[in-house]
Amino acid sequence: MFKAPITRPPSKILDVGTGTGLWAIDTAERYPDAHVFGTDIAPSKLPWAPPNLDMQLEDIEDDWVFPENTFDLIHIRSMAGFVTDWPRLLTQSLTALKAGGYLEFHDFSSPFECEDGSLAPGSALNLWVKTWEEGAVLSGKNWNTVGPGMPAMMRAIGFENVVDEAYKVYTTGVKPQDARLREMSMCMLQQFLDGAEGITLDMFIRVLGWDKKDVEDLVAKVRKEMLNPNVNTFIRGHIAYGRKPL
Repeated sequence: MFKAPITRPPSKILDVGTGTGLWAIDTAERYPDAHVFGTDIAPSKLPWAPPNLDMQLEDIEDDWVFPENTFDLIHIRSMAGFVTDWPRLLTQSLTALKAGGYLEFHDFSSPFECEDGSLAPGSALNLWVKTWEEGAVLSGKNWNTVGPGMPAMMRAIGFENVVDEAYKVYTTGVKPQDARLREMSMCMLQQFLDGAEGITLDMFIRVLGWDKKDVEDLVAKVRKEMLNPNVNTFIRGHIAYGRKPL
């Protein structure tokens, strides 16, 4: 569920931007004696949740309602592009952690990198990513530097023993031989296929002023290119975790 070297069973855990709530549910089931909190700006429509899981409707960029020194672990995943002030978020996380507690961050840098030239510069995928990133910059939520830049940000805020890892997940075309990486690749591709329209509409229409029909046409082309077996692309995953000083 996490890589942070927590030696004792955690008593309180926070999942920031919980989304579907799946990580929070799995963690609550793994640690039935812990109190797990999941926060998100939109309600999570869970048909069922463990009794030790508390889902809260919160904007994590507002002032946090949690007292100081509350959590053993704070988990942040896939929030790049959705946060305007990362230092403030990390500062609130540090305050909410117990001494010796850990913050763990998982995210990705810009998708659809290609090293073999199989993705044409003028492709719909490249246009989609480039345009989305332009909108993210305009809205103050640039995602491109968050993943590789997270360890330095954590250290600057005051976290210690910060560990960072990077890895590739192939998204289109060739799939790796390793079974775990191959499953991650298939899940990542499915996530892009399912979520392409949802993550595009608001950014392109509200921020960039596109017409909805033009957005739908682009998304259709993007999905078609994602399923082209001759286009080999990957995305870089980033993991960082660090401890609040004792």
